[in-house]
Amino acid sequence: MAKYLTKSDYKNGLRCLKYLWIAKNKKELLPSITADVQFTIDQGHFVGQLATNLFPKGILLETDFFKNINDSKLALEKHLPLYEAGFTFNQCYARVDILNPNEDGWDIIEVKSGSSVKEEHLHDVAFQEYVLRNSGLNIKNCYICVLNNEYIRDGELNINSLFKLENVSDKISKYQEGIEERISIFQKAINSLLPIECNLCKNCLGGLFSSECSLADECMKFLPMHNIFDLYNSRKRFELYEQGIVDLSKIPESIKLNENQTVQVHAIKHNKVIINKDNIKQFLSKFKFPLYFLDFETFNLAVPPYDNLKPFQRYPFQYSLHILESEDSELKHISFLGDENKDCRKEFVESLIANLGSKGSIIVYNASFELGVMKEQMQLYPEYAKRLTPLFERVIDLIVPFREFWYYNPLQKGSCSIKQVLPVLTDLDYAQLAIHNGGMASCNYSFIAFGNILTKEMPKEQEIQDIRLNLEKYCELDTYAMYLIYMKLKELVR
Repeated sequence: MAKYLTKSDYKNGLRCLKYLWIAKNKKELLPSITADVQFTIDQGHFVGQLATNLFPKGILLETDFFKNINDSKLALEKHLPLYEAGFTFNQCYARVDILNPNEDGWDIIEVKSGSSVKEEHLHDVAFQEYVLRNSGLNIKNCYICVLNNEYIRDGELNINSLFKLENVSDKISKYQEGIEERISIFQKAINSLLPIECNLCKNCLGGLFSSECSLADECMKFLPMHNIFDLYNSRKRFELYEQGIVDLSKIPESIKLNENQTVQVHAIKHNKVIINKDNIKQFLSKFKFPLYFLDFETFNLAVPPYDNLKPFQRYPFQYSLHILESEDSELKHISFLGDENKDCRKEFVESLIANLGSKGSIIVYNASFELGVMKEQMQLYPEYAKRLTPLFERVIDLIVPFREFWYYNPLQKGSCSIKQVLPVLTDLDYAQLAIHNGGMASCNYSFIAFGNILTKEMPKEQEIQDIRLNLEKYCELDTYAMYLIYMKLKELVR
């Protein structure tokens, strides 16, 4: 029996036929979903549930395939909003987030947990409209429902202000051009007995989509260690790949590279570490004792949990601070990890001000993040502006020597992130930690603060203690890493 092509299948097919076949027929071959990715998925489902309140008194339909189809047909007669209604046409199946009745037809409302309409969303709605219209429904309008990033929570959640609807009825015809041919190709793919192979394309690393394909690492295994996709900050990677250029060390001289890319390629060709001692010395001369190595952790939830927060606005819940009073003093560590039972931003700001002193360099890695969070807190608490403002002038961004390629090790693979820089300068890395990146820190703190976003299950006391300990370890390593990088840079130019 031929398989049905769902709207998820259709989107997967737009990405890659190989991914489509595996996701449909051999799901176990897909990499396991990490906790932070699952958290993002759960947020999307939660937003979808909330959005049904925009069209109240509707009918929630079961998602079991055959029951969903039968119940959806029957529910049409009641002329009420339908949640998760599903319809078929020509072995295609589309389940709609919200199907809302109007005077003589129906409106499709597709709910997205972002704050803007993207091209991939228009493909999604175009497929739904195609299936529903051909199944016999009179579709009048198509909407994409997104979060309003101008909404600021004040008391109870205002659903009507939280969301905004964009009518995309006039846009989807463009995305239905060639849709029957694409559907035919995708249907042949999912019904193939053998796996589908295809070449790398822009969608492997994002392209049409907002995220990298989960099979990207697997599909790129054939590439050399230093390949064209590691070329720093370049939009020409696929263009070069399509020309048959895959090895970074073999980029023809006719290809114009910027200064940093030239350094990168030179380091690989000669298998050497690049060190511009003069520039690093000049950079280090700006450091004034005491030195404060600082790092923040934040979460940014789709639905703001506290007052004075917008959708996706950063909420700082933790910082780590390593302090070096003088050249030969012992390193001191201070940390702040907010109380997960309340809004702790004011305490965060007060603690930060108290521990950063009145002089000395504040060292961060990728300063735009920390500076942005501090500015947001200053807007929230203007009474602290006079004490926060002087901190900005003291900030030094430790990423600069690596972003400017004054130091470059080929093992960085074109990245200047602290996760790539730390292992090439020291024996430390993040792999041994239970929480080893910012996304994991964010979803773990959110869990102990608000529980499971879908089931509402709250963590046990031991879970809370374990997560708080792991958060402390992770954030502490971030600032200790900065201290080690600083000391290593001093050693390199001594």
